[in-house]
Amino acid sequence: NGVVVRKFFLNVSKKEQKRRFLERIDDPLKNWKFSSNDAAERDYWDDYMEAYEEMIQETATTDAPWYVVPADNKWFNPCRRSGGGDRNPRVNVSHQA
Repeated sequence: NGVVVRKFFLNVSKKEQKRRFLERIDDPLKNWKFSSNDAAERDYWDDYMEAYEEMIQETATTDAPWYVVPADNKWFNPCRRSGGGDRNPRVNVSHQA
């Protein structure tokens, strides 16, 4: 039918998530983003990564693959997302510390 589906997973490392988490606490302008649940949820990082990897593996198809994009650098994300033209991308989910 001519429809092209592009699915992107913006993968933020555990280290970068921690940096952003602490920034939300320290920066008064970002305090509104902070939730007390955030600290407890970090304990489940490995479980979340396993779930994401399973979801990507189970939902990637030849016609609608996933593009896993390293997303630690926010300024670079729009550039990365705009270039998703590879017909045979490699799904690369890594458990970054």
